[in-house]
Amino acid sequence: MQNTSAVSELVGTLILIAIISGAVGIVAVAILSQPVPRDIPAVRVFVIDEGYNLTLQNQGGDTLPPGTYRILVNSADRTADFTPPPSVTPFMIGQTLTLTPVTGVRSVTLVYQGEDISEGVVLFSKNFE
Repeated sequence: MQNTSAVSELVGTLILIAIISGAVGIVAVAILSQPVPRDIPAVRVFVIDEGYNLTLQNQGGDTLPPGTYRILVNSADRTADFTPPPSVTPFMIGQTLTLTPVTGVRSVTLVYQGEDISEGVVLFSKNFE
């Protein structure tokens, strides 16, 4: 007599384990994966308030392309008032932006608003009070 023990139970169990493992892996990737982080530039800004002039200087970090950053003075958007105009000037290392005339500066904030960032990201903020 031949040994005719069935291996179908063993094969079925292995296939079921493989299917469940694959399903758990797919669910884990879907739940645990996160979107690719945004590229947020880093800048080191030096601010000089001379009472009548406000100067921002990029002293290191990434270049901010024209039109991707805003400058808030006392919480008001004063980007268009700076020279050279930030709408056409990249803010690169060594670049200075000057606001004249200005008085009563309490705070300066540099906000990055690049691609896919509608709300803006604060790159630099300084309070003079």
